[in-house]
Amino acid sequence: MSGQHSDSAAPKPPTASPIVGVRWRPFRLPLRAPIATAGGTIEQREGVLVELRDADDRRSFGEASPLPEDGDGGAPDVLRLLGEWAPRVLAGEGPPAGSHAPAAAALRCALDDARLDLDGRRRGLRIASIIGGGAVREVRVNAVIGNGPPEWVREQAAAAVAAGYGTLKLKVAAGSLDEDRRRVQAAREAAPDARLRLDANGGWDTATAHEAIDALARYDLEYVEQPVPARDLEGLARLRAEGTCLIAADESVADAAEAERVLDSSAVDVLVLKPMRLGGIRRALNLARDASWEGVSCVVTTNFDSSLGVAAALHLAAAVDSFNAWGGFAHGLSTAEHLAADLVARPLVPHGGVLHVPSAVGLGVEPDEAALEAAATGDWVEVSR
Repeated sequence: MSGQHSDSAAPKPPTASPIVGVRWRPFRLPLRAPIATAGGTIEQREGVLVELRDADDRRSFGEASPLPEDGDGGAPDVLRLLGEWAPRVLAGEGPPAGSHAPAAAALRCALDDARLDLDGRRRGLRIASIIGGGAVREVRVNAVIGNGPPEWVREQAAAAVAAGYGTLKLKVAAGSLDEDRRRVQAAREAAPDARLRLDANGGWDTATAHEAIDALARYDLEYVEQPVPARDLEGLARLRAEGTCLIAADESVADAAEAERVLDSSAVDVLVLKPMRLGGIRRALNLARDASWEGVSCVVTTNFDSSLGVAAALHLAAAVDSFNAWGGFAHGLSTAEHLAADLVARPLVPHGGVLHVPSAVGLGVEPDEAALEAAATGDWVEVSR
């Protein structure tokens, strides 16, 4: 089923063929180790694989894996919505406009990815080439270090540097400020030359965030991500205005409308874009372009997706890197290596702190039957015409 042409040949696009089938299957992927954040602990990822089929029997794929810990619904919500939305997809229509049902954004993402994948297969192009990132062949990514004691953080940071990572992302705000200080110090001592970013997941109030940033800035931070709760844009703006370090928003970017409010409030230096939360590659790309006009850079991350979701985010990151306002930021796409299982035969994991953008057409990866069978929590459901 995989594409056989690279986009270097750039063949003439064939006439679009209508979608004649939609099918989907739920899955569960355990993490190698739990990831503790200020918002909770993630031990596994549940999602739904979506497949589109056109009249020429081309098949394309997308992943819908909302993160319940972020309040975005779960796989059961995706399954319910698919039953409602599949007839619209077959009729050539998009998802219902304005739907804010749980997991609606994740399903929009899966459908957008699958449609772009199908478009790429029809045209003989990679998704990155379709959306403006065709010249980018590799993307720098950061390592993720969860919440653990200082010695564990030291070991994880040293291992990440040895593996070639130049940027480390450390989770903070799950414990006391003194605990965070010792953990950040351990990371910096183990990785004196690495870029170090902190992610508080909205775990501090404004006063605590001010104190924490003042105390931790001595460790040469790249930026602090979501230091205050998602809706506290005034707090974000105040912290940014202090100029102690760059401020990034993640949970505040719950959807496109919220992201625009963040930009309008001049609250951050960096916008974290998760296609799974924003409704797909194209919605996230539009936000990245808006951000660049405001002098705000974007970092693309996943929800600890399978390699299908990582591939989609990787194509987006390639396009974003072509116009980032500040430039040079590593993206949060090294999440597949935290999974104990995947949906593809060869997971997209970094080498030397870099992910290579798939060279095959469309998404560039597709599910492996044996891997999917092992991860599946239900049978295929299909709607066709």
